[in-house]
Amino acid sequence: MSASLRVRLCHREDATTAAVAARRFSLAAGLDRLASNEVALAAMELAANAVRHGGGGELELLQEGNGVTVRVVDDGPGMPSPETLFTQQPRDPNMVWTPGTTLGAGGAAVRRLMDSVVAVARVQGGLEVRATKLLVRGNTHHRC
Repeated sequence: MSASLRVRLCHREDATTAAVAARRFSLAAGLDRLASNEVALAAMELAANAVRHGGGGELELLQEGNGVTVRVVDDGPGMPSPETLFTQQPRDPNMVWTPGTTLGAGGAAVRRLMDSVVAVARVQGGLEVRATKLLVRGNTHHRC
């Protein structure tokens, strides 16, 4: 069974809404707490970038096969080489993340947090990013 959830991205605060929705969705899909938090951070980064650089858009959470996918489509003009989004280095390696901010170089952070990331420029404009976290069954290394 596949499930999905959509979040419209219009304002900066929508990135926080996307993160909360992504964590809850991931937990319900069977990801452990660590993986669900990683999906939430990736969703926040992608949502913030869609608002900041793409003029808004939509985030969709999908339960597909053996994982959870965060799909973000923005309303911006797109870019010629979207794969470069995932090769950036953080602007400040000593940067400390606090709620309401991002990790600096969003694409590189998403690449580290997720198992696969694909970005494409859409013919009609804007970018589409799909970031997937795989479900690992039997993972018990983070139990309290």
